[in-house]
Amino acid sequence: MLRLKEHIMSLVAVFFSLGIGLFLGISLGENILVSNQIEVIERMEIKINSYQRRIKELEEKILSLQKDQESYAMLEDKLYPIILQDILLGHKIAFITHTILPDNVLSFFDISGSELNIYLKEVLEEDFFYNEEFWADYSVLLVSNQLRADLDIEGPYVFTFFIDEEGKLFLQEEKEPISFASLYDCLTFLELIGVNFVN
Repeated sequence: MLRLKEHIMSLVAVFFSLGIGLFLGISLGENILVSNQIEVIERMEIKINSYQRRIKELEEKILSLQKDQESYAMLEDKLYPIILQDILLGHKIAFITHTILPDNVLSFFDISGSELNIYLKEVLEEDFFYNEEFWADYSVLLVSNQLRADLDIEGPYVFTFFIDEEGKLFLQEEKEPISFASLYDCLTFLELIGVNFVN
């Protein structure tokens, strides 16, 4: 009987030890898990705060660049007529085309002081179209790409252009359109057609 009692006591002690071990293991495991999660959350908060600061810096930079762009646009609007005024004075320029030219193109040539003539293919008589002596009076001939094959005139002053659906003019093989609303594009155009705009 005594042995059975000792045996039961030892079993109870073993189970009691196991219970205490499980209890301690679970509570310690939960604490470790919770502390790990807290660390992860704190690291994420630090990263989020860092990203938010970076986003705020970038937003401020964008606002600054937008203000700069507006200032440059205002400056360009003021310089456009001053720089381009009469820059093509004494130059006779012809557009030979099958379509109406966009307003920004006409405005540029008006400000530049050039003598601009626009010839529509439909209006030109065939012999007039091939009259090399007539076209020799011009500083620059700009020929629509659809009509270039019809015009049998060559020379450094003859350029091919086309106008896309949006009214943007492309000169020769240039990949970018020439926006005559931009001072830079106007000066680029003058350089492409060989007009010296530096006095």
